[in-house]
Amino acid sequence: MVDLTGKEIGPYRIRDEVGRGGMATIYRAEQVSMGREVAIKILHRSLIEQDKTFLERFFREAQIVAHLQHPYILPVYDFGESDGAPYIVMGYMGWGTLADYIRQQKQMRISEVVRMIRQMAEALDYAHQQGVIHRDFKPGNVLLDAPGNVYLADFGLAKSSQSHQLTVSGIIGTPDYIAPDWTAGGGDSPTVDIYALGVTLYQMLTGELPFRADTPMGVLLAHANAPIPNVIGKRPDLPEAVQSVINTALAKSPAQRYASAGSLADDLAAAVEAGSRFNITPISPPSAIQPPFFSCEHMRLNLLAAKDVLGTEQFNGILIVAGLEEFIECLPPDDLKLNFPVEKYSQLWHAIYEIYGSRGLRAVGRMAGEGVHFHSITTPVGKIRRQAAQALLKMMPLEEKVRTGLKFLARIFPDQGIETDETDTHWIWRVRYCPNCWGWKTKDSVCYSWIGYLQAEIAWGSDGMNFRIVETECRAKGDPACVFLIEKKPV
Repeated sequence: MVDLTGKEIGPYRIRDEVGRGGMATIYRAEQVSMGREVAIKILHRSLIEQDKTFLERFFREAQIVAHLQHPYILPVYDFGESDGAPYIVMGYMGWGTLADYIRQQKQMRISEVVRMIRQMAEALDYAHQQGVIHRDFKPGNVLLDAPGNVYLADFGLAKSSQSHQLTVSGIIGTPDYIAPDWTAGGGDSPTVDIYALGVTLYQMLTGELPFRADTPMGVLLAHANAPIPNVIGKRPDLPEAVQSVINTALAKSPAQRYASAGSLADDLAAAVEAGSRFNITPISPPSAIQPPFFSCEHMRLNLLAAKDVLGTEQFNGILIVAGLEEFIECLPPDDLKLNFPVEKYSQLWHAIYEIYGSRGLRAVGRMAGEGVHFHSITTPVGKIRRQAAQALLKMMPLEEKVRTGLKFLARIFPDQGIETDETDTHWIWRVRYCPNCWGWKTKDSVCYSWIGYLQAEIAWGSDGMNFRIVETECRAKGDPACVFLIEKKPV
């Protein structure tokens, strides 16, 4: 297929290619009239030449998918034909697929698995209620957004042979996820999607597929005849009841399988809740360190950032899990009238991580940091402070302005053990008692709101300039301090 980068297809301007397979090429594009970023999937002409009815079927199925309006189904905006090749226009998700995330994480956190399975189950049940069977459900057809919410894609469209596809007597799909009853002509039942969701669940928990063989036919035979593997053997940290969920989801007979994807999600959540080993306990800073005071306005910005990213329902869940209802009069917190203890601030980040994983933590942190930065330099008080800082530092070189601003910020938090240093290329900001990190460990850095503070402080004294800031160490990862490197070169 000819590369279309830089060209226009109808009202869409192609930006770049993001994926290519045996069936189609996917491009990132812009809908010029609306300034909206979209994904365009263009089917290969060779498929139409092989099957004269392919174009008609493609448009019919595209119309069906376009009517599936659900929060966890990738929206379809448009479809048409360009130079003899049909295309479909969808929402653009730039955070990869669930398959990519499984490869990255190996074994996903159980709380994150429960949340994603729930979202996928809701999408599948909705599609089934509309009379649509996915028939190629797999992690590679599940897209993710920044916080890690799922979006089911490719409903009923993957209908031609690919290197990893199999077509046998009308059976089309990926062998690793095909239910045993499908090979016997049962491919039009919702239970094949529920079976594929069970395979996906096993894969999310273990990083592996439950059935493997050297050939596609061998995989199909394994699905039909091999015993269901023991997930607890791969993940001894899981509650025993999770194995029962796997057994029901992967039952050989569709009659013994879950009747709906939602039932699978319900049983998984119940199994995890009954065997949960996670309990938030009070977190205290070292006895020699007095917790700094956090203003209600600052805490409000962080919590509203969580609401904006994760939505009201999930946001309220965070507050409940963290035990914050004792300190906040209104949910969501449109008005915080009580002081917010610093140990609860740490618990908020911990709860976000436990429920939404590293991806959600990054999204909330980024929004919180950006909120602090924006609020600090755009409000009337922020503008006055920035103007005063500029007048005071007017005669200083840029580097000296930043250096002075960082030292001033360190004095605002005297109890957090802040140290400043620099090299020829970077300023160094070290926080020994970061409130985000007290009392818990993770493989990820968690102190994202510090980046917002640093950017705001630098902007106050440098006429709004931004600098690239990276956290290289974090107490939550077991490092002795949270360390930030600030490049000595404006972005």
